[in-house]
Amino acid sequence: MRFVVRFADDQLELDRDDDRVVSVWTGPPDLPRDAALAALRLALTQPIEYPAMHLAMVPGDHVVIAAPEDLPLRADVLQALEDEAIAAGVERRDVKVVGTSRTNADVREDHAYLAATKEGHRVYLAREVVDADVVVPVGLLGYDEFMGHVGPWSVLFPGMGDTATRTDFLSRGGPPGAALAESAEVSWLLGAAFQVGLLPGAGGGLAGVLAGESEAVRKASITAVDQHWTMKAEQRADLVLAGLGGPGPSATLHDLARGLRTATALVRRGGRVVVLSNVKGPLGPAFETLSQTDDPAAHGLQALKAVRGAPDFTDAVALAKALAWADLYLLSGLPDAVVEDLGIFALGRPEEARRLTGMADTVTALARAEWTKALVKE
Repeated sequence: MRFVVRFADDQLELDRDDDRVVSVWTGPPDLPRDAALAALRLALTQPIEYPAMHLAMVPGDHVVIAAPEDLPLRADVLQALEDEAIAAGVERRDVKVVGTSRTNADVREDHAYLAATKEGHRVYLAREVVDADVVVPVGLLGYDEFMGHVGPWSVLFPGMGDTATRTDFLSRGGPPGAALAESAEVSWLLGAAFQVGLLPGAGGGLAGVLAGESEAVRKASITAVDQHWTMKAEQRADLVLAGLGGPGPSATLHDLARGLRTATALVRRGGRVVVLSNVKGPLGPAFETLSQTDDPAAHGLQALKAVRGAPDFTDAVALAKALAWADLYLLSGLPDAVVEDLGIFALGRPEEARRLTGMADTVTALARAEWTKALVKE
């Protein structure tokens, strides 16, 4: 059986006997650009359980579009949203785009108090968002270990929160449903009734667009993600070959953690996980703690208890769990010494993954591991 595992701007071709391949996953294909933009404009003019977007605004409104910097076709998406606002009679100068990186610094003056949630948690969001007459969040739909599912609701909260608000939110325990419900509550408190969800395609484009009333979009988005980004395998494999990232910016340590969760679900205990990526970026405090731990596979989870609440805590826990479950191999843009300090075997080139795959009795291969949820029948 011949198959290809795509990662970043590269790919690795492999050939294995059919009876040794458990499953191969490529993810949903991208819509052609023209089709994606047509789907976007249709979603904005015929939204779910809501009037057309331009009917939700009036002349004189100050409109804020909350949109992460890494959205697929971001410039086209923002142009379509701005066109809808202008069609409502809103002046172009009164339409502002606010990205999530805008709220990373702990500068309270740049944020405003919104309200307290029903559980009594005080919420501070980017001042532009709180002061706007109309806020339209746009988010990439997907799975998330902490929230369960992310989308435009999570762009607002915790995405637009100040550092203290975000840290408080992310440090609280509880099931993913509780975090998702609180994020949705903040959308309601803000009055962000119209939301736009972008379903990613495996190639870095769009596979679909959902827009409309916030709760209806949230429900439809969860269904769409479950349908298009769930990989099903008959059994666990001895080796999982996971491609990470797509064309464009380098993958992050957060992407690596998400991909490892998926790969770990697909590999047998004591097996091997081989990740192909171009992951770059500095280690956060939790990853630093893990890298300084003697034998991260055996003692990583215990060591991480000291940094619970760190912004990268959940991601570091995912790595520690993966290390305790299987041997990890990583092709990345990180220095080999950094990779090895984290308890991972560093790969120098993709062809090394082919050799490891050839040694395994059974193999599962997948692309876009960071966006995929894995279910194993056994």
